Amino acid sequence: AKIACEISKPDGLREIKKSEIEQVIGSLEIEHIPGIGERNAERLKSMGIRTVRDLLLYPEELLCRRFGVRGLWYKNLARGEDAGFFTLLEDGPQIKSIGHSETFPRDIFDIEDIKKYTLYLSEKVARRLRCKNLAAKGVSIYVRYFDFSGYSISKTYSYPLHTSGDIYKRALSMIFGVNHSKPIRLIGISVFNLVPYIKQLSFYVEDEREELLARVVDEINDRYGDFTVRRARLVSSIFKHNVIPPRGIPR
Repeated sequence: AKIACEISKPDGLREIKKSEIEQVIGSLEIEHIPGIGERNAERLKSMGIRTVRDLLLYPEELLCRRFGVRGLWYKNLARGEDAGFFTLLEDGPQIKSIGHSETFPRDIFDIEDIKKYTLYLSEKVARRLRCKNLAAKGVSIYVRYFDFSGYSISKTYSYPLHTSGDIYKRALSMIFGVNHSKPIRLIGISVFNLVPYIKQLSFYVEDEREELLARVVDEINDRYGDFTVRRARLVSSIFKHNVIPPRGIPR
């Protein structure tokens, strides 16, 4: 309806039948679709999607792989079917939580080792959140000792968490909030109370920089394998086995 008004000025009255959508708006630049911002329009253009027709013809699976559930939303917008982003999440299968755990090759007790593994798991969880364009309002950790005893802690927050730094700080605080008297065999980190990720302006340059860096690193790792590019703290022999190249890329 908004596009119809825009292309029918000055009176702003135009009826577009469903069968006419591609013919009428197919040649419009992708920025003309309400709901696709400037940054995501640039990302779409980098994929060769410059017009509404390009978006209509682009494989839905590849869109979802790049943008998560928003990819399906963009496709529906191009068809003239705007059910709303939040409705799409409610109608589809809902993900309750996202998590990863790691059983260590040896029991660990050293504080630096605990920090490294916590960061590694936080990176994996945050990347899956970004892939699905989600954020979380809850973090849970699980610790198992060498004798198979253990504990878990969960905390909820009034604000959404999205980056690995956000998750790492909360998880580490919970882990070191307990006095560990025994070597640790396994750590697990998961996030819950998932909500759609909506980018908000930040007063802190560091926040903007971390998010931009994470997106760039994701693109490189998507192409060459998980953890091909990683934080300096994770450049260690204990993490080398976790570099998994995509099919067709030599290890």
